[in-house]
Amino acid sequence: MWGNGHAVAVIRWFPLALMLGACASVRQDTANGLEFANAGIVYTETVPTVIAESFRLTVEANSIQLSLARDTLSEQERSQQLALADGQLDRRRRLLDDLRTHAALLRDYFAALRTLLDTGNNEAIEAAARNSLSRLPGLQKAIAAREIAGVKLGGLLAPAAAMAVGGYRNSALRRELAERGRTIERELALQQAVMKALVEQMQDDAGFIATVKEVNPVYEQYVSARKLPVRWPDLRVKKFAQASRLKSLDELNQAADRMHTAWIAFVEKRDIDGGWGLFLQDIQHLLAVIGA
Repeated sequence: MWGNGHAVAVIRWFPLALMLGACASVRQDTANGLEFANAGIVYTETVPTVIAESFRLTVEANSIQLSLARDTLSEQERSQQLALADGQLDRRRRLLDDLRTHAALLRDYFAALRTLLDTGNNEAIEAAARNSLSRLPGLQKAIAAREIAGVKLGGLLAPAAAMAVGGYRNSALRRELAERGRTIERELALQQAVMKALVEQMQDDAGFIATVKEVNPVYEQYVSARKLPVRWPDLRVKKFAQASRLKSLDELNQAADRMHTAWIAFVEKRDIDGGWGLFLQDIQHLLAVIGA
């Protein structure tokens, strides 16, 4: 049987154990939040590279199409076709500029969220709300009304998630998620929709370019050339490598999907597939394809 001394010791230890558990929970919440904030910064800083590559592919594909059609057109038709194509490309460029701005504003928010988690100081995130987040709803409306390859971006937006803020002990974080968790979910849903449309367009454009510059020459040289060029095997290798790269662009979609679903889980204080510890690494891995 325990004596009174043991009972008193247990009574004294119990509140301390609760306090230690609470501290451990706050530290884990902070670590998960930092993992997401850092992943958000990496993601949004990669978006401009995706945008630039998307536009480069579109211009190249369109230029090849104009080149192939040129000999069948009169001078007047050439002038009309070039003006029409330039107008379409200019509209695409303006859309992509808005997308670049959207990603930059989100990046500001994630940097402010990291500061909040690092220091507990909410001044940076309040400044981000005034200077960046206040611009996002209008920008989203303008982007959602636009099209990529005939597909309206608003039609690709996932329905708003029904979220409830989890039981965070960090009161500053809990207030922040309650105030702006749904706003960020909508903006990440827009990024998800945009990435889907951009990747599909990039795959179409890159596939067309590869067909003209690699696939067709490989076939024509082997079948029709009097003498097979010395570099024909290299060209054939390049053809299959390009096919693999086109497929790997799907990883950009996966990164956007992961960011969206992970934010919802973070707001609700839930775990994610694979755990939070490797989330940043996963996002970095998925985005690496754009630099390959």
